[in-house]
Amino acid sequence: MSRLFTSVLLIIHSSLCLAQSNERTVTFVVGDWEPYTSSQNNPEYKMAEDLVTAAYATQGYTVDIKYHPWSRAYRYAEIGKFDGTFPWFKNKQRTSIFEFSEPLFTQKVVFFYHSKSYFDWQNMSDLNNFRIGATQAYEVTRLMASNGVKLEIANEDQSNFIKLAKHRLDAYPAAIERGYYMMGTLLTATQIGQIRVHPKAIIEKDMFVMFSKHNPNRNQKLKRALKLGIQELFESGEYQKIISVDSQISLPEKPVQQVQR
Repeated sequence: MSRLFTSVLLIIHSSLCLAQSNERTVTFVVGDWEPYTSSQNNPEYKMAEDLVTAAYATQGYTVDIKYHPWSRAYRYAEIGKFDGTFPWFKNKQRTSIFEFSEPLFTQKVVFFYHSKSYFDWQNMSDLNNFRIGATQAYEVTRLMASNGVKLEIANEDQSNFIKLAKHRLDAYPAAIERGYYMMGTLLTATQIGQIRVHPKAIIEKDMFVMFSKHNPNRNQKLKRALKLGIQELFESGEYQKIISVDSQISLPEKPVQQVQR
């Protein structure tokens, strides 16, 4: 009887420990969007992952990240298979489905353009004077299309940067960090030297963690822990180190020129 009682206690203790461990593990699902998220092992490609993981670590949580195509990641987070997904822009449709964190960082989307294009723009109508590339389902693609901009749409960033390097496009909008990453991995040094970055942003918006609404009490705890964690990273100076472009991305030896106007 004593042995049986001891065995039962051990089982209960193990179950409690497992439950506590699961409670302190945050599960996320993301896609590949280097240098923010990546299924590759290269730490330079995981800026957003590093930020979220470090923030939760300050609050005693561990983070478990799984990788799927973005459409599937969105769906898995929506149905509550994971605690959430990141990084995403906030819009009306998403706020009706997900609980949003405090901002992780600000995303600045600018035009990368070929030096032979003499590209410039101030208003959306100016863009119709150029061959503008776009990627299917991107926020910036929807923005330009809704403003009547004629677009050459591809399924991925890679195709657009290759076309830009060959001057088959005049310009292509991308997040600054994403653009540098794509050039560094796809283009030759000569091609990189022909690319310019326009200083005017077409989008400058915050990006967030989207939490599943299936467990409201847990969501609120995770939101608060992330907020407190990011505050600690700010105060310690670690936040800026994590999101620094120079520390995360291998830039070309000769920096891409930003034209000042």
